[in-house]
Amino acid sequence: KKNDEWVILRSDSWIKGMGDCIRFAKENDLTYKLVGGVSHDEMLKILSESKGLIFLPKGGDTCPRLVIEAFLLGCELELKMTSKILVTGASGFLGRNLLDYLYNNTDHKIYALSRSLIEESHMSNRFTSISQDLAKPLEDSMKDVLSDIEYIIHLAGSSDVKRSIENPIETFNNNVLATTNLLDFTSKHIPNLRKFIFFSTAEVFGPSIENEKFKEDSPKSPQSPYAFTKYAAEQMC
Repeated sequence: KKNDEWVILRSDSWIKGMGDCIRFAKENDLTYKLVGGVSHDEMLKILSESKGLIFLPKGGDTCPRLVIEAFLLGCELELKMTSKILVTGASGFLGRNLLDYLYNNTDHKIYALSRSLIEESHMSNRFTSISQDLAKPLEDSMKDVLSDIEYIIHLAGSSDVKRSIENPIETFNNNVLATTNLLDFTSKHIPNLRKFIFFSTAEVFGPSIENEKFKEDSPKSPQSPYAFTKYAAEQMC
């Protein structure tokens, strides 16, 4: 159950905009708490229990991973960021929900990449739909569209365990080869990238023994072609 508090990141760095966040909270009568100096697991627990996250950075130094994690944990977000973000797997469940949120709640310029063009209500100069099968190398001409991207959220890939057993080559292409193609293009043509966020899966850890809670650095024990390919894609990153 969530409480009524909003999280503000405690930071001595002016670029994080802590002062603006506090001012925003007070002007809008929001109950807030400053959080800093905690582990990643502790931060996730705090976010899971909080109503929302206020994040109003002064410049390009942002925390997209934290913002995405807050979103996935059901937090409301108050953001002021105008970055250029590429979302792959944009037509999938996570991709569509993330696109909707970014489009309706931020000022980001969004580039949505999927096998087919997305023809929906996101028609503005803030939204660009790109058709690309990442299992195939991206053409150099794509650099004219993507060269200024600052953040990549890589959601594209196969996620069906049963299908991965029946067709492991397809799964390899969609998870490992696709990620490698994207990374290769990025290293050559996106010079100002700030962060590449790859969405893996808990399947890479294998079965949980006695309800063990996994951490990012827990030993990996993938048990299916799907899990192996996601783990291999992690290593490419």
